[in-house]
Amino acid sequence: MKNFVFSLLVLTSFCCCKNNHSPFDKNIKNINKQINSLKTVNDKKHFLNELYLSSQGKVEEIDSLEKNIFKNHTEVYKLRHELDSMRAYNAYKSEKYLDLYPYPTDTITYTKNEFYALYFALLHSSRVNSLLKGLPYIKKQYEDGGLSGKYFLKYLNLIYYLDKTQFYQFNKKHALDQLIQDILPEIEEIKKNKNIKIQLLII
Repeated sequence: MKNFVFSLLVLTSFCCCKNNHSPFDKNIKNINKQINSLKTVNDKKHFLNELYLSSQGKVEEIDSLEKNIFKNHTEVYKLRHELDSMRAYNAYKSEKYLDLYPYPTDTITYTKNEFYALYFALLHSSRVNSLLKGLPYIKKQYEDGGLSGKYFLKYLNLIYYLDKTQFYQFNKKHALDQLIQDILPEIEEIKKNKNIKIQLLII
C-alpha cells in the first residue's frame, strides 16, 4: 500500500511538472505570431507605439502621478506592477523584432516614441542578455546621431551594473563622448564572456 501511495505521488508530481508551463512560455507563440505578421510600415508603427506605451509610457505615467504620491499611491502601485509584469515580454518583443526587421531610423516615417520604443523596452528589462543583444543596434543609433550620448551611456552603464553588481568608476573630468569610450571595452568584454553574437540587420 505504501509503495502504491508513493508511486501515485511521484506520478502526480511528474504530471504537474510536465504541465507547469509559465505564462511567459505560453505567450511566446502568440508574440512570435504577432511580430511575424508585421508586413507593412503601419503594422510596425502600431507595434512600436504599443511597445513604447507598455514600457516608457508606464514610467512617464508613474513619474507624473508620483508628484502627488499621497493621492495617487494606489494607482502608482498598480502601474508599477503592470510595468514589472511586462518587462520580460517587452524585452522578448524587442529581441524578436530586431531579429526580423531593422531599427526604425527613418524620422519621417517613425515618430519619436516609435524610434525609442525598442531602446526603452530593452532598458527597462534589466536583463543583461537582452541589453547585450540590442547593443549593436543601440550603438549604431548613437554613432549615426539618432541616439544621444546621454542615452547610450545610460544603456552601457546599466549593462555594467547588472553584470558586475556595482557601478563603473568614471573619470569625472572626462567629457560625455570620452566616458562612453572609457566604458565600451568593459562592455565588449562582458559581451565576449557571455558569448553574445548578433548579426546586425540593416536594410
